[in-house]
Amino acid sequence: MIIPETSSIWVFKTTSNATNRRLQVHENNYSAMYQYDSNSPNHKRVKENDFAILTTKEHVLGIARIAKIETSTGKKTIQRCPWCDKTVERRRTKTPEFRCNGGHEFDSAALRTVDVTRYSASYPGYFFPIQETIPVSVLRRFYFKYNQNLSIQLLKPKFVAAHFTNAFSSLARNEIQTLEIVTTVAEDSVTVYSPNEADERYVIQRQLKERRGQKQFRDAIIKRYGSKCMVTGCKIPDILEAAHINPYKGEKDNHPANGLLLRADIHTLFDLDLIGIHPTSFAVSFHKSVRDKFYILLNKKKLTGIHKHQPNKAALELRWKKFNGSSAR
Repeated sequence: MIIPETSSIWVFKTTSNATNRRLQVHENNYSAMYQYDSNSPNHKRVKENDFAILTTKEHVLGIARIAKIETSTGKKTIQRCPWCDKTVERRRTKTPEFRCNGGHEFDSAALRTVDVTRYSASYPGYFFPIQETIPVSVLRRFYFKYNQNLSIQLLKPKFVAAHFTNAFSSLARNEIQTLEIVTTVAEDSVTVYSPNEADERYVIQRQLKERRGQKQFRDAIIKRYGSKCMVTGCKIPDILEAAHINPYKGEKDNHPANGLLLRADIHTLFDLDLIGIHPTSFAVSFHKSVRDKFYILLNKKKLTGIHKHQPNKAALELRWKKFNGSSAR
């Protein structure tokens, strides 16, 4: 799946204090619109038909496609440096409380009222809520240039290929093209999976390596283990992905015994060898660098859905060795 060349993917950070992840109506009703002004960096670059990932400072709220952008004029009270009138940063752990871009530090910022253009990016009917807790750390490696202080930031197009594929497809309608190459996934009753290093992939346009039979691979894993993330228990189909235990190097690796159904962020961590699965106990271990509070709760949890069928032991042993090597760094 690809994003249309005329569309971009933005992260819109909201200050909503929604509880229990239920959408609430407030001054920036993010389930229908996102409001910002001309003081926000990137405000001129956001266009109609662009995609937006709505987040708080901690987790993802949902995905939208912008239908319309309306503007109006208004006034805004901003904080500035009392010495040089530059932008102010409020510090939570250091004193004095404020620091400006020019290096001045002070306890109280100067207040100034300025004229602004207000923007309202609306997407009624084009918002896909994410009820499962997805930490914003999932997005971090997809930013073009991450800045924790910005409320509007641009994501790389390859984000779509790694996360929330079905959600983007639904929002894009017929404007996003999906290439599906049908292949047959071997069943346990016919063959036995044996991992090896032979690479049967071939290079396609733009030098991308094609994952043939991915849809059939995913369907086979769901049939084998059930339709929820085997680590988190998440049941949202649009963010559940088929993960290869032994990395994909050809159609032989699209065997359901070589697969796991994982939530998108868990899949990413597994691909980066930041998650290891013990080949006999099936307990999940997180790399010492993964200290997010959401992941700590999952550490040492056992895979679900493996009562009748279990993942291939040889494939798990190979990945377990890689994980231990990564953990030793």
